[in-house]
Amino acid sequence: MAVGGGKNLASKYSKVIDERFTRESQAMMALNNDYDFTGVDTVNVYSIPVVPLTDYQRTGLNRYGVPDDLQRNVQSLKITKDRAFTYIIDKGDKLQSEMAMDAGKSVQRQLKEVWIPRRIWELAQ
Repeated sequence: MAVGGGKNLASKYSKVIDERFTRESQAMMALNNDYDFTGVDTVNVYSIPVVPLTDYQRTGLNRYGVPDDLQRNVQSLKITKDRAFTYIIDKGDKLQSEMAMDAGKSVQRQLKEVWIPRRIWELAQ
């Protein structure tokens, strides 16, 4: 029995990280991953507008309205900011945290909690 009547219990750290809740799932719905910017800073995208409804005519040559060419517009999507983040996890930090400081999980956390919400905010501006 320990001196003074108390017990001397050891401490330990869990290997499971207490991850914070994120808005990643909602953010991913707002992001468009249809276009590949690999190797370029601008991608040109066609957009096709809709045409107005007309009243159907039961007689005549243009029963559905006067035909016209369907238009196409070109929108240039350009990257205007080249964002980055950096930090260090050295071997000592990883070992002394019982391997909790994992680089892959850390990058994933950074993307979910910082990059994706920031990107949505920038797109909304």
